[in-house]
Amino acid sequence: MSRFQVLEGKLSPLYNNFEDYTFTDCIATDTRLMGAVAMCLRFCADDGSGRVLHVLLHLDYSEYGVDEYLEYFHDTEDEAFSDEALWKDWTHIYGGLGGELQEVPLDTAVYHINQALAVSNARFRDTDEEIVSFQTFARTKMSQLLASLPEAMPDGPEHFGRLCKAPLSVRETMHYFIMRLADLDFTAAAWLSDIPVTVLRNNAVCRNGIQTLMKDTITQDGLSPVWHSRTLTMDDLQYYFYTTTLRIRFDAKRKRHVIQEFSVDSA
Repeated sequence: MSRFQVLEGKLSPLYNNFEDYTFTDCIATDTRLMGAVAMCLRFCADDGSGRVLHVLLHLDYSEYGVDEYLEYFHDTEDEAFSDEALWKDWTHIYGGLGGELQEVPLDTAVYHINQALAVSNARFRDTDEEIVSFQTFARTKMSQLLASLPEAMPDGPEHFGRLCKAPLSVRETMHYFIMRLADLDFTAAAWLSDIPVTVLRNNAVCRNGIQTLMKDTITQDGLSPVWHSRTLTMDDLQYYFYTTTLRIRFDAKRKRHVIQEFSVDSA
């Protein structure tokens, strides 16, 4: 029996343009500890025509995995540089995140895109038709993008850290740790600590689902490495209040402070 397969033409939004282009460079924001990253990847046409493709991404590591995916095609780099729509969209995507833009190597881009896709596949349960349609489209395009890139075996902690603000103070380390934990962003919380993801998943803060950190007041227990936090979070329905205890240390190998112990005293 004959089998038919639908092939996407070049006018289709699902056409795999990456088959005709080669990756050249990437810039991204150092905002991973905020739970989101803006990324711009540039590709050049394989036929030597000088055509360029820019892919703009807003990667979310809490709910949807990818919040924005845009492609821009231009005949020349100069044409791209003068395209107001391209730069308006890019400014909109990265501007709201704050942080600094930096060039990142291919392995780092691959690592963070893979992490975002993993979040999308694990968390996406929305029934809104428009959101479902966009997420399906974005996941398809990002999978095509990854398939076009050379295989990479990125080391997680190294590539994670390249898109993080540095150096972090003691208070910033604790603040980001609590923020990422409330957002169920266990990869980030584990990077900021000595605590395994399996342990982080089972603490009382995470039992209430994804929450937004509204306020945390952190005080030190004398001159000891023990600190206490009074934390207010919220979800779509209500507020939550926690008191927690954190022990922090300086890791000479990683050259930064990390959370050594964490416990929830009241919730």
